[in-house]
Amino acid sequence: MHFPKAPKPGTLADEALLRLMRGKHITHRDFDTETASYRLASSIHLLRKKGWQIESRPEVGITRTGRRCRYVRCAIPPRTLRRYYANPDAKRWLEVRT
Repeated sequence: MHFPKAPKPGTLADEALLRLMRGKHITHRDFDTETASYRLASSIHLLRKKGWQIESRPEVGITRTGRRCRYVRCAIPPRTLRRYYANPDAKRWLEVRT
């Protein structure tokens, strides 16, 4: 499988991709907590434009006040992730970031 173009190192898109490539399923709140950025949607949009296959699954939660809230959980599907890891470029990309 083709390894899509990676975002510029050190950017929020790079941070999002690193988490996704590690198999994490991330939400806006997760990303905000880990990076202090509200820009997950922008990063996901950029990654998709570069060819990354990222799934978004809508979910519903309950706030502290008891109200329902909707949000999205993003992930690279396991089968796609395995294909990415079969590409030597993916291994090199991840080695540089760990």
